[in-house]
Amino acid sequence: MINLRKHVFWMKDRLSGREVKKHYLDIKNNINGTISITNIDSLLKHAIKNSSYYRGLELNSKLEDFPIVNKSIIKDNLNDLIADGYDIHKLHAMSTSGSTGTPFKSYQDKRKRNRVVAEIIYFNQLARQELGDKFIYFRVWNKHNNKSFVSKIMQNIECIDILKLDDSLFSKTIKMF
Repeated sequence: MINLRKHVFWMKDRLSGREVKKHYLDIKNNINGTISITNIDSLLKHAIKNSSYYRGLELNSKLEDFPIVNKSIIKDNLNDLIADGYDIHKLHAMSTSGSTGTPFKSYQDKRKRNRVVAEIIYFNQLARQELGDKFIYFRVWNKHNNKSFVSKIMQNIECIDILKLDDSLFSKTIKMF
C-alpha cells in the first residue's frame, strides 16, 4: 500500500530545498556516536560571540569552562541566552509537559526545527515506524495540551490519555494496528 503522507511530505521538502532530507542524510551517514570537536568548538564560539549570557568567556574557552545550566537558569536568563539577531516570537516553541516536575520551553530556528524532524524520522525508522504511519501518543492530555480534531488528522495521531488507560482502552489501542 502506498504511503501517501510520506510521499507528500518528501515532495513538500523537495519543493522547499530538501532541508529535512539534507539533515536526514547527514544523520544517517554520521550516526557513529561521535560529535566532531570542530563542531563543538564552532558551537561554543557562536555562543560566546552571539549570546550575552556567554559573552564574558574567552573566545578560546573549552566546554568545561562554560557554566552548567538547568531549566531554572535557562528560564531566568532566556533573553540573554537567545542569540543576537533572533526574535523569540518568530522561533518555534518546543515545550515539555513537566513530567520531571518542571515544565520547560525552548526555542528553535527553522534549521534546528528541520534537524529535529529529520532526527525523528531517522530514529523512528530504526524502531520500524515509517513516516506517515499513525502515531499513538500516550500522555496526560488536558485543556492546556489537547489537540484539536483537525490537528489530530493533520498530524495523524491518536491521543491516549494515560489517566484514563484501562484494559478496555488498551485493547482498543492495540487493535488500531
